[in-house]
Amino acid sequence: MRFRLTCTTVMMALLVSSSVHAAPAKSCINPDEIKGFVGYVLPDLVGSVVTKCGPTLRPDGYINTRGGQLADRLAVGKEAAWPMARAAFRKMGGDFKGQPKAGLSERTIRSLIDNEMVAKLTTELPLTMCRDIETIVAPLDPLPAENMVQLLAAIFGVAGRKGSEVQACPPQ
Repeated sequence: MRFRLTCTTVMMALLVSSSVHAAPAKSCINPDEIKGFVGYVLPDLVGSVVTKCGPTLRPDGYINTRGGQLADRLAVGKEAAWPMARAAFRKMGGDFKGQPKAGLSERTIRSLIDNEMVAKLTTELPLTMCRDIETIVAPLDPLPAENMVQLLAAIFGVAGRKGSEVQACPPQ
């Protein structure tokens, strides 16, 4: 069971890291930036997953009974995560409508992350993964939100160091 949970968690991390379509980053994204990005995106992503997956899962399952509460718990740290999320996003490389991400305003970056990126990740999520996501998230629920963000950020950091378009800095 733990092996399956670990494999599914890594699979989720790879889904998220491979869904970011960007040119190779000029500099790596450090662990604090990854944690900030995860902490900023995760509440909205969880909320979107609840909306998309809820109808396909058991009404008494975790996603339908506690998924919204998890999104709310994670949202408490969202604003504090913003400065590192912004820094990570700018390092992801690529342009937005011909303008380098480094030159985008804070408002534009927030809109891109909040609206377009989360929507794209949710749209690309196959409904066949909903049960796997529920299997992963339910046992993580007892963790404080900060620990859940830290765990997922560590997984994304590992996944982002090998073969990812967005390179994570190696551990120091």
